[in-house]
Amino acid sequence: MPLNISPKLPRKEREKNQHRLEVLEAAERLFASKGFHGTLIQDIADSAEFSVGKIYTLFASKEDIFASLLDMRGREIYEIARAAHSAGGTAWEKVKRNLIDMLEFLDLHKDFVHIFLYQSAGFPSKLQAGVSEGFHEYYMNTRRLVLKTIKDGVASGEFINAEPEDLLLAMDGIVQMFCANEASAHPEASLVPLADRMLKVFSNQLVKNPVE
Repeated sequence: MPLNISPKLPRKEREKNQHRLEVLEAAERLFASKGFHGTLIQDIADSAEFSVGKIYTLFASKEDIFASLLDMRGREIYEIARAAHSAGGTAWEKVKRNLIDMLEFLDLHKDFVHIFLYQSAGFPSKLQAGVSEGFHEYYMNTRRLVLKTIKDGVASGEFINAEPEDLLLAMDGIVQMFCANEASAHPEASLVPLADRMLKVFSNQLVKNPVE
């Protein structure tokens, strides 16, 4: 759940969080199609079916909306990784589970894929410096989870004897390039089928005895 709208919360707080979620989802669609600079607060208000005044009771600015959107998606991606890497299994099984679960999530949020790959250029340092420190923190915490699994795999002999950080960078690059290429060439296609292709590349570069 991206925002807390639990029935245990007071009604006004639930409604506020629900309205914030509706604004963020409307803004996500607009940022993906029109770009950050091409999207006006009025556009977001119209799409979410709120007044501009109502928008400003929920968010301080368009920048705040953008940062909050990235924070929300960043937290969701982190939770996917945390679940995948805290579950049992070998290091390779954790990597596979994380990748498949993440692609399923991205299939549900194609607009976010566009925003991250094309508007943020996939570089979290830019987000940290200019837009969303929260997203950067979630991104880095997600990387730490994956890095720990890779370190465990190298230490156990399951993965090749290489610098874990280098292996993580290689994996990051492969995932981003595969997703960017598919999103550009086939924007409506599911990303999940990419998993088998990426896992084959991963296994050849990461696993000591590559799987067929």
